[in-house]
Amino acid sequence: MKTVAVQANLDETVDLVRKFAHDEFARAIGVEAPSEQDVRGFLLDRLRSMRIRAVEPGDEPTVQRVFDCVYVMPVCVRYEGMRVIEARLVVMPDARYAMKAYIPVSD
Repeated sequence: MKTVAVQANLDETVDLVRKFAHDEFARAIGVEAPSEQDVRGFLLDRLRSMRIRAVEPGDEPTVQRVFDCVYVMPVCVRYEGMRVIEARLVVMPDARYAMKAYIPVSD
């Protein structure tokens, strides 16, 4: 099944990566300061090399790690009359260098 990424989602992901995870991506890409095109190309290359498995509508979504703090949640959708996998990118920063403090969100 064909896999697609939503342009606006990719743009926002690139912006967040450049703001919060630029060092990790710079090391992986091999540049001192990754440009927008560097990060976009790196993420697209990683997505192309992944075996992305989408869940059917109504099933529990799965999340796969793309690189560092970037994950993909593949979802089956209809696009131009055919079923495709929409690769929804998610940025989940890791606070590995800070003390963990837990905030209650429910009882």
